[in-house]
Parts: sequence; structure tokens; C-alpha cells
Amino acid sequence: MLSYEFEKEAELLWRAEKKDNVLTTAGLMLLYLSYVGYGRNGEEFLQEASNMAKRLQLFGVRDSLNTEQIQSLSHGAQRALSQTAWGVFNLYM
Repeated sequence: MLSYEFEKEAELLWRAEKKDNVLTTAGLMLLYLSYVGYGRNGEEFLQEASNMAKRLQLFGVRDSLNTEQIQSLSHGAQRALSQTAWGVFNLYM
């Protein structure tokens, strides 16, 4: 199946780069959902996505992003940030 090949490549890329950013956080959530969808344990990806979201100050930290910081972003960046934060929060909590 192609999905297994995509999973393997995504996992290899994540392990090689491990950069904190919104796209990586969202990618980890998709990887988690793919693993769980096939009945495998994807807990590592869920945990790392949550930890990354916290490091990016998306939720669960005392010094989260304030309104000024968020409003200084482009509309597209605000949307990506909020959708990723909401997605990780809902799956993790």
C-alpha cells in the first residue's frame, strides 16, 4: 500500500529534521491518525505533536502567544496556527 510508504517517508523526515513549526506539528498529527487508522500505536507522534505545540506556545503554557503576536501574522498564518492548535488540542486532550 502506498500509505505505508508515505508513513515511512514522513517518519524518516521527521526523525531527520525534528524542527518545531506549525507544518511539522500538523504532519505529526496526520502521521498519528494514519497509524491509529491501521490499528497501530501512534502515541509517540501524538505526544510529540502536543509537546511541539506547547513549545510553539499554541496552548498549555503560561506564556502563550498574545493577541498582538497573533494579529501581526498574515491571515493565512493565523488560520494555520489556530487550526493546528485546535487539532492537536482536541486529539491530545
